[in-house]
Amino acid sequence: MKKTILLFALIIGSLYPAFSQRVLKDIAQGTDNAYVFQGGSFSSGDTLFFRANDTKDGNYAYYITNGQSGSIKKISTNEFNHRNFSNPPTSYKFKNSNYLYLQGNLYQIKNDSTYLVKYVYYGYEFNFLGFFQLNNQLYFLIHDRNGNALDYWKTDGTEAGTSLQKKIIMPDRIQYPGQGFYLNNKYYHSFYDGSINFFVTDGTISGTTTFKNNRVSMYGYEVVNNDMYFQRSDAGDYRIKLWKSKGDSLSTQKVVSEIDGDTNYSVHIPFKFANELYFISFSNGQIRISKFNSTTSEVNHVTNTLINLQNYILINAQKFYYADISPDYNSINFYENNGSLESNTFRFSIPQNYNDLFNYYSSGNKLYICQQKRIAVNNVNEFAGDAIYWVFDGNTVKKISDLAPGLAFGSYNNAVGVVNDIFYFSASDGQHGYELWRTDGTAAGTFMVKDINTQIASSNPRLMFGLGDYVYFTADDISHGNEVWRTNGSTTSLYAEFDGSNTNSHVLDTEFHNKAKFKNNYIANLSNKFVEFTPTGTLKLLSALPIRSSSTQVEFNDSLYFCGSDGNLWKSDATFLNPKLAVYLDSLNNGTGNYGVFGITKVDTMLFFISNDFSTLWKTNGKKSGTVKLFQAQPDQLPGTSLNSGIKIWPMQKKILFEKYNYGEPGNAYELWVSDGTTNGTKKLLTPLGYNSLGVYNDKLYFINNGTLWCSNGTSAGTQHIDNRNFAAGKQLKDKFYLTINTGSGIDYYELDKNNQIKHLITIDNVVNDFPYGTGKFFNIDDRYLLTHVSTPTHLHFYITDGNKENFKKVLVLKSTTVSEDEDKFLYHNKKIYFSATDTLKGQELWIWDFECPDGYTIRDAITKDSTIIYGKNIWGQSSISNNKTVTYDAKNGITLQPGFEAPKGAVFKTKLVGCANNTSNTIEDNNLNTNEPLVKINTATTYPQLMDFLYYFPNKALKEIYERAQQNKSLPISWEIVTEKDIYRLDLKIGTSVLKGWLPKKN
Repeated sequence: MKKTILLFALIIGSLYPAFSQRVLKDIAQGTDNAYVFQGGSFSSGDTLFFRANDTKDGNYAYYITNGQSGSIKKISTNEFNHRNFSNPPTSYKFKNSNYLYLQGNLYQIKNDSTYLVKYVYYGYEFNFLGFFQLNNQLYFLIHDRNGNALDYWKTDGTEAGTSLQKKIIMPDRIQYPGQGFYLNNKYYHSFYDGSINFFVTDGTISGTTTFKNNRVSMYGYEVVNNDMYFQRSDAGDYRIKLWKSKGDSLSTQKVVSEIDGDTNYSVHIPFKFANELYFISFSNGQIRISKFNSTTSEVNHVTNTLINLQNYILINAQKFYYADISPDYNSINFYENNGSLESNTFRFSIPQNYNDLFNYYSSGNKLYICQQKRIAVNNVNEFAGDAIYWVFDGNTVKKISDLAPGLAFGSYNNAVGVVNDIFYFSASDGQHGYELWRTDGTAAGTFMVKDINTQIASSNPRLMFGLGDYVYFTADDISHGNEVWRTNGSTTSLYAEFDGSNTNSHVLDTEFHNKAKFKNNYIANLSNKFVEFTPTGTLKLLSALPIRSSSTQVEFNDSLYFCGSDGNLWKSDATFLNPKLAVYLDSLNNGTGNYGVFGITKVDTMLFFISNDFSTLWKTNGKKSGTVKLFQAQPDQLPGTSLNSGIKIWPMQKKILFEKYNYGEPGNAYELWVSDGTTNGTKKLLTPLGYNSLGVYNDKLYFINNGTLWCSNGTSAGTQHIDNRNFAAGKQLKDKFYLTINTGSGIDYYELDKNNQIKHLITIDNVVNDFPYGTGKFFNIDDRYLLTHVSTPTHLHFYITDGNKENFKKVLVLKSTTVSEDEDKFLYHNKKIYFSATDTLKGQELWIWDFECPDGYTIRDAITKDSTIIYGKNIWGQSSISNNKTVTYDAKNGITLQPGFEAPKGAVFKTKLVGCANNTSNTIEDNNLNTNEPLVKINTATTYPQLMDFLYYFPNKALKEIYERAQQNKSLPISWEIVTEKDIYRLDLKIGTSVLKGWLPKKN
């Protein structure tokens, strides 16, 4: 039997050769994460509703569980799915249903099903402010940022019964919304438009209005006995006092003049407990929790003096809990209180050990606590290590890690919450990704509820740059989170961990924001830390730079220019030790706005930038004296705004073209503008009806306007219509501009020259009997080739061209894969192409394609130096050779000299028919596309191999299907044994009385 298995392995090896394209390293092991977080989760009775992802399509769905093993159920849906996990839905329970508002859609969850009630709005310009109920009716409020209005809606759970009740357009721009609350049978919501306002409604259209009250604060309202209480400071006084109001300005007044005789008191964090008002008081040098008597206006303390109150106060029906640091700062002490000093009781303590307390949850008599360590890095406290969970059952306190040894808890935001005395959280056991776990405070009650996402894990690499011998990229191996990796094409390893963020991630990870080339190095923004990478492979954290986290960086006049932490324009030399303020905007009677300097763009001897909340365009020579204000728009209308982050600045020769979005104006049209660095030379060129920029070529911007091709050289006369076709992508290669379009029956490729003449190159209308339905962007490979890909339902086909029709070739096919089309997903470095792609075996990982010896090339440009040009198959020569230069063409199959080739007297021209070792051979285009599976999975897990490694190895595909059917039927017992042989691992999978065998190559 052993020999038969080995022979089978040899046969498979011959069918699956190691082509020049391959997965560089399978970074993420095991099954993928389910991405279950607290955001978007809610409970009803003993049921937890939560969002999770069980597929690779990026969509999230709702699930329910009561905490029993395997009890998770995916809610049946009616058009409910979404991809933007950073924007969780807002949920609200009304009568017997839960309502969700997500990305402009109103949903209803009822009887374990999700229904789309109505499409309301969509877009960044619509900000959902919340649900509320009055008179047994459900309402919701939306801020229409585009129309500068508040939209008041009503719903009965049906599409017909969901309608806009009233639209209140404000005369002054609403800058940001505040907080909602109920007062005297009305609903209020604060907002700020230069002064503090309230939206107020009694549930009727006539009773819905707005009014100003500048005597209140924007947040922190608590309503007790028909009065709204809040905290605010007096003018010129930093101390925060307690006030109350019935909403209007006349009734607004300060209610506490002193506490224990101290008129300089302060109050913080007012909260409501047992229908009375409490707050944290600072008086006579002491910190305490105090109670306010709304009848007598007396203040009584309900705790002793606190040392350092931790996080927040947890309230349930009968008591509230709080945590305070111990006098020796070595532990965190927890207390409970039912509203009086006499009831204040110490319950337990946990070690502090530099672990911040983030959340704690109460259910019945149990408390669940979440901690995460912070350490000092360059004078900044940063998160480190796994979160620590504790449970207090009323008698003892235990670590949850002791109840389930070996679990990785990741970041503190993996805590989902408590329902019916069960604490839910996301964790990983090493074999599965981060999935939903639960505990009731006992070892037997601590387990994974279900493996929701059984798909193979993906590391989702994002390429940063190539420098020296290495390509740097970020990737997520699940255990470390998304961090910085590097590869030289053969060795791939984790390079640096910055642990800067936990947004939408189970593990503290690093987010790559942007990069800039400075001298011979790269400056990268990694989770708002700026890091210098050098060609020798060293990196340095630039902690001395006073740089704003949102800043871009530009090399100009031998210095690095950036937005400083104060919002102004700064610069630094290559030592980064003595940064200097370059342009102080306030000294020019113009502020930086809330966001500071944006869109720093270099053009010849000028720098352009935008300030004052994306409303003001500037030009500078890097000094205050050479700084000129060019154009003033309205806030959020110029490039950089989050409302339309896609609008851009295009650097040209001695000018920029930029897009203006008329936010807040009728029609909200996009406009194309130009600036040559003077006020008179800053002007509008065109108001497009529909806009999609393709790129810059021959000092012209090419773009799609209302479904047709246009270009602009920065003048009104030079802004013109070219062609009636709606091209999808464009890219310059040498002296031509290449375009692509989906015709409906295939993909057409075109060449555009400097005279705007368009020539058809090739049509792709049949790809191995697979209909092409889409084409990707163009990507430059050095200065010779463009790479593009064509999508079909089952494959991704890569094509390469040097611009000539005869050289438009398919060079690579990946089976059942997707490729990200972002610019940072393709990178050419040291004769290798790196890209991120997905296949069925390894998920989305980093691929490498050796590109040392392409098949052939048409040489067009004049050759001005001694050269030897080598290709794998053919060379077509159309170029001239400079006098007294020696040039050798070397190609294996043939050399063709075409019109345009010239070797004048004095030049030496030689030919060879040797070529180089060809890496893009026809075997890549093998009609048997199933052979294009990636190389064997590289598994770095300490317990390799696991059952899943066999099941997800492609040759065992039939085995995987049989196993999954047996799992679903649950009619036969399942067991397995893994046997180590000379060259392979063998799997003996027993289902009932049958024994099925699989195999897996050993690790490289």
